Amino acid sequence: MRPPGDTRHTRWGDGPRLPGVRAWSALLLCCACLLSPTPQRAATAQTIAGVLLERGTDRPVDLGLVSLISPQGDSIASTLTDERGRFTLTGPRADDYLLAAAAWGYETTVARSLFSLDPGGRIELEFRIPRAPIELPGLTVRADQALITQHPLVINGFVERAQFGFGRFLGPRQIEDAHARNTLDLLTTSGRIMVEERPDGTRILMRNTSGLCTPLIYLDGIPTAIGDVSLNSIVPLRVLMGVEVYRSAVEAPQQYARNAQGCGVVLLWTRSR
Repeated sequence: MRPPGDTRHTRWGDGPRLPGVRAWSALLLCCACLLSPTPQRAATAQTIAGVLLERGTDRPVDLGLVSLISPQGDSIASTLTDERGRFTLTGPRADDYLLAAAAWGYETTVARSLFSLDPGGRIELEFRIPRAPIELPGLTVRADQALITQHPLVINGFVERAQFGFGRFLGPRQIEDAHARNTLDLLTTSGRIMVEERPDGTRILMRNTSGLCTPLIYLDGIPTAIGDVSLNSIVPLRVLMGVEVYRSAVEAPQQYARNAQGCGVVLLWTRSR
């Protein structure tokens, strides 16, 4: 027998596991009556002070149920842990006990060996319990397909084509960094486009191996004739999202090169206006 006031420092980590949620619920119901206020213990009462931790991470387990169990399986005392995982239990008499712990989302665990409480003694310990998945039967999760959307430059193939390195590509970031005054000014920064202002409109020229020529221009995948209307009016810079410039029909994607007539292709992609 240990003298009164004796304190032991113990580390408890593992123990047999009981079925998770069911065992926790049963243990909680069994010990609920012990959580109510009780008269003050005698000076010879035995105390267990400890901390309940998650095995593997040592995170404190909040609102865990920690209980003293007799060798016969009777619940002797029970308490809930605080936000730091701390708990204190007082045994009514000197005896041998098991220590059990349970918490929502963790496996109910019993220390694998008995330990003795001496009159007036105190034990300090750490108790670790493993996590357990919480099964929710009958729960079905569905996602609205409309909420799962791709970026327009992915849908129209801009991103995939840019990965192959053919042509010159200007995405949202490059358009912003160009600090262009308007769409025509932006096209000239590609190094492949020349803009000629004429009385009857704007002429966009491209230099290839044969000299200067007029490229085919697509707006959001549709062939567009500039004519006597300025491109800046048709496609304001604020709505431009992507630009592809191909110097020849050989460089351009097949679906856009069919009517290039020996010159290059310019693809302009806009965001919702």
